[in-house]
Amino acid sequence: MVNLEKIRSAIEPVLERNGVADYSLRFLSGSPAVLELAMERKEGNVDLDFCEKVSNEVSAILDEVDDSADSYMLDVCSFGAERVLENDQQIRDHIGSYVHVELTNPQKGLDRIEGYLEEFENGQLVISYMDKTFKRKAQIERDNVRLIRLAVKL
Repeated sequence: MVNLEKIRSAIEPVLERNGVADYSLRFLSGSPAVLELAMERKEGNVDLDFCEKVSNEVSAILDEVDDSADSYMLDVCSFGAERVLENDQQIRDHIGSYVHVELTNPQKGLDRIEGYLEEFENGQLVISYMDKTFKRKAQIERDNVRLIRLAVKL
């Protein structure tokens, strides 16, 4: 079995050196199995050239530290334009971003909101959104958020 913690600690210096702000590492079983490294940079985009550079460096490390018998492909990629924000720190890091929020319990007749994440303090998100031609603000308890992800504004 692939030891993700061992791999994570071995590749973190490479990610830090390359200006990676956040990443996720997961092993996807299948045919073929895939070790997926999704990243976000502190500055700049995660483009194909950046992914190739990081992939080459990580691959060299994997050759040294991964002693599992599993064979897999390495997929180095960006989180994507509609990245799911999985924890409070990721939400804080994206204040000012356009987001899609789905609620567990509807609030003021809304079960989903798309707008700008203005604040996240004391377990409460503030989203500014458009309701027809009116700008509104919604205060949402973090516990009522079923899903929050970045969104592309059209």
